[in-house]
Amino acid sequence: MDISEIATIRTQFQAGQWQQFLEMIEITGLRGWTGQAINFNFPVVAIVGENGSGKSTLLKAAACAYEAKEKKNSFYPSSFFIETHWDRIQNVTFNYSFEIPALGLPNLL
Repeated sequence: MDISEIATIRTQFQAGQWQQFLEMIEITGLRGWTGQAINFNFPVVAIVGENGSGKSTLLKAAACAYEAKEKKNSFYPSSFFIETHWDRIQNVTFNYSFEIPALGLPNLL
């Protein structure tokens, strides 16, 4: 991604052309996550880290937020994560919020 592409995204975002973007996600009870929240201050974010640091878990959790059928503050992801004998999916919650740029207000879902 180069500077002109970032500038285009920023212009679209500021003009309210993005319907919504994930502003914050909090993960509890999944793969070592114990209530940590990640805030996204821009609609395009790079996620980097060592193997096993939670990058894929964060991305799957974000997908759950966008794919949630019920619009609540908490979403239970058991249908999105495969349970194995070493990776139990129990008592997992995601809390998240979206920002709707056209309104300039956060939208808690």
